[in-house]
Amino acid sequence: MSKDLIDSDISFSLIQEGKEKKLHIVEVKGVELWNKIFERNRNYGGYLGFLCGSQGSGKTGLSATIVDRVFREYPDEMVLWGEPTGIPAQFNKIHGDFQVMTHKDFPLELYTIKDGSPLIKSDDFPIRTFRSPKEAITFCKSGILNVLFFHPEKLGKHWMRVLRYFKMDGSWQTVILDESEEIFPLNPKGQQWHDNVNFVNVCKELRKCRINMFFNSQQQWDIDFRMLGKINLMFYLRGARVSKVSPVWQGAVSQLKPGQCYVILDNSDYGIFRFPEYKPKSPEYILLPTGGRGTK
Repeated sequence: MSKDLIDSDISFSLIQEGKEKKLHIVEVKGVELWNKIFERNRNYGGYLGFLCGSQGSGKTGLSATIVDRVFREYPDEMVLWGEPTGIPAQFNKIHGDFQVMTHKDFPLELYTIKDGSPLIKSDDFPIRTFRSPKEAITFCKSGILNVLFFHPEKLGKHWMRVLRYFKMDGSWQTVILDESEEIFPLNPKGQQWHDNVNFVNVCKELRKCRINMFFNSQQQWDIDFRMLGKINLMFYLRGARVSKVSPVWQGAVSQLKPGQCYVILDNSDYGIFRFPEYKPKSPEYILLPTGGRGTK
């Protein structure tokens, strides 16, 4: 999409969430594709979506926007969320309730973050322990965000098992994986290579099993290339490097602002979608393996 077309006066009035908005033609298409993501069409199945953009482009905010809409339109749907430990928590940006669970081999402690102060140990919410991915699924609830943590060296293996159990349910489900390069990294070695292969094999069946999975990373080359071949939904945010076969030009993506993204379905239909900024809530949290530094 050229700069001249993006800045032209071609626009439409669109009623979105009860408000009339003036949108450019490419934004109208973006809203159309965005709405299509939340149709539960059994003939088409689910989506395997990749959110790609530089730090600060809004990947987590876009993920939160997806979760918020699922909660609003499908309160009986199960939503799972995965993210790394050791960095400020992202799951509490979601509007709604959540529960945090971790594998028994990876006990965690909760801390609050305050500018200029040491980490302070917190008991603001419990961290439930599960013995296996299968047991974790039995603990999950609909209508809330189910946040799962696993040992960093076993992320791909355990998430693969979660998805395998999850797809046996037969009902619509949503999975969000933040910083997915931690789960299926590029150039895996040893057991990680086998874990990646198994993960990809499970993912290719998710659409048929009515599971929508969205994962993000800063660039496409951060993750195993075999996962890219399974994607049917791409979100390009500011700072992303565009694939050579993409219908969207690199120059168009480079013009995006924070809170904007290109939505591309089946590598053909595309449009621009705008989403709200999600600011950190107070207090901010961080989860660390038991024994991590902090002040009681």
